[in-house]
Amino acid sequence: MNFASLLFLYIFLPLTLLAYFFMPDVRRKNMLLVAVSLLFYAMGQPLYVFFLAGLTWLNYCFSLRIRPGRNSTLRIPVAVNLAVLLLLRYVDALPVITGADGVQTGMLLGLVGKAVAGLNSIGMSLEAPSSLMPIGLPFYFLTAVSYFLDIFHGKTKPEKNLLQFAAYMTMFPKLAQGPVVRYTQIEKQLAGRGVNPRLIFEGSLRFIIGLSKKVLLADYCARTIAGLSGGAEQTLVGAWLCALMYMYRIYFDFSGCCDMAVGLGRIFGFRFSENFDHPYSAVSVTEFTQKWNLTLRSFVRDYVYIPLGGNRNGQVRQVMNCLAAWLFVGLWHGAGLNYVVWALYLFVFVMLERLLEPQIVDLPRVLRRFLTMLILLFGWVFFAHPDLMELGTAMKGMLGF
Repeated sequence: MNFASLLFLYIFLPLTLLAYFFMPDVRRKNMLLVAVSLLFYAMGQPLYVFFLAGLTWLNYCFSLRIRPGRNSTLRIPVAVNLAVLLLLRYVDALPVITGADGVQTGMLLGLVGKAVAGLNSIGMSLEAPSSLMPIGLPFYFLTAVSYFLDIFHGKTKPEKNLLQFAAYMTMFPKLAQGPVVRYTQIEKQLAGRGVNPRLIFEGSLRFIIGLSKKVLLADYCARTIAGLSGGAEQTLVGAWLCALMYMYRIYFDFSGCCDMAVGLGRIFGFRFSENFDHPYSAVSVTEFTQKWNLTLRSFVRDYVYIPLGGNRNGQVRQVMNCLAAWLFVGLWHGAGLNYVVWALYLFVFVMLERLLEPQIVDLPRVLRRFLTMLILLFGWVFFAHPDLMELGTAMKGMLGF
């Protein structure tokens, strides 16, 4: 279930808000928020509710044992969450089980499918998942790790109230597609908030804007792409138009979902961080990265780049730290090699801009913006095609071969 589905808009959200506004205190509001968040995930895949609830309880226990400055109390919590993310995102990419229909399936996904089939044979009615990756797990991972590290660095204390912790970790508006919300940003709101008419109005308006981006613009771009790529061959103009439509589709889709998340957060009494700042107005790739997915950039800067040394210890070390940060970004986005290629592609241009900054600054602003958009356009082609054969076909089409 997603925010733009009719089930969410006409049934799930109205009933949730109606019940939420009648809750007399913040404790019951948090209880309802946890319950509807688990229900939100259950409507997508029931089996993952138990996984999400169990992982949240485990992380709660981990957080109570973390001590500021003591590495030994931090390693296991971070390692467990990283292992879960890697296991579900990457290990299942290995096709090792062949079904009766001849289709090869990843080992873990195949075992889960067989387990579901066994449960269904004794009277249960469950649907086997098409992917082991639960919705929102990458953002859940960033949420958990940022919380652990903030405790480790003494920026906050472990939350002893399990209900408030569960509300922070599982809150469905922010977990589906971001933004990444740090515990310190909503700690006070988790403990005490009421019904604020102004926030409800602001949140409703923001949700409508995000929904319009998603339904009217992103979905239109998606239909255009499907029409352009449906034929056996693609013209030069068609290939470029397809790439351009994807460039705008991914922005309107992602920023629209984040707008809806921010809007829902305000309706519930929370203020989430902004995630976009007009990224396609950038006049350099570096500026684009400073305007796109702001909360992920902030996470990578504070918890990957700076701990590795940041811009200290010389220029060579700075470049290596930057490379590590971009590799993290690529691997976090998905298991496909294309995400790593996309991240390295942007990394190269960021480094070139630093090296050639005096010459680039002298160029006319219009030309700089055009070149930036052209670079980003090819970058999104890498991002859009996990299959390397499809990527090669798209590139050859754009280059006129």
